[in-house]
Amino acid sequence: LAEEFGTSRLHFKEVERPNIPEHFFDEYIVSTSVHHIDDFNTLDSRWEYVFLGPVFPSISKKGYGNGSKILKSIRQRENDDSKLIALGGINPHNINMVFSADVDGAALLGTIWESKEPLKTYIQCRQNVLLL
Repeated sequence: LAEEFGTSRLHFKEVERPNIPEHFFDEYIVSTSVHHIDDFNTLDSRWEYVFLGPVFPSISKKGYGNGSKILKSIRQRENDDSKLIALGGINPHNINMVFSADVDGAALLGTIWESKEPLKTYIQCRQNVLLL
């Protein structure tokens, strides 16, 4: 499908990583997800982006990520080869905490999807990050 639709980026779940054809790393920008900083630290430079979460309790998946310690664990980051993208429960009120950690970006899913004014919510998040 990626070839048929001209997609240049592919994302793989944690469980899919062992089965990825080697040529995908040459032909696509490849990302994956992890749930522990130790797993992030073991990935090599073939992984352009790695989503790490949930950083906070999920907005769209109620009850998921309660008690998460991921934000604190980011201090143990050793992998500078892949871009670390924080994921989970990020909103205009806590996004500064995320970017104060050693992350390269943040994924805004639930805060946009669940918002009555998604564009306004995105702009608030962006403005808060630009103020850092």
